[in-house]
Amino acid sequence: MSFTHTQTQQTPTYVTVVSGLPRSGTSMMMQMLAAGGLSAMTDAIRQADADNPRGYFEVERVKRLKDGDGAWMSEAQGKAIKIISALLEHLPPNQRYKVIFMQRTPGRDAGLAAQDAHPSREDPARIDDAG
Repeated sequence: MSFTHTQTQQTPTYVTVVSGLPRSGTSMMMQMLAAGGLSAMTDAIRQADADNPRGYFEVERVKRLKDGDGAWMSEAQGKAIKIISALLEHLPPNQRYKVIFMQRTPGRDAGLAAQDAHPSREDPARIDDAG
């Protein structure tokens, strides 16, 4: 008797949210999810630079969640999207989410030094997810 295992690819019925504080590895997690086959939602407005040479994987419209602009989140179903931690409370309740929350161990390492030197430090009012 032999068995054959067939794996079918189904689109998830939820939105995968990658979140965390700036410089916590959210862009790296988005890269890993994309490499594993999950579509990463990005608008490519923010280009790769020296801080994130492989890109930021961001969607500019995410910043408007706090203003109630979340109807577009249905487009993220079955995909991964990066949303800074301060905006998680503004996710529309009509979607299902799985959240991957990135954390960094406190300490003075290269990542935290990079956070101190990051351009967003020049303007603390800037809502930005540079990680």
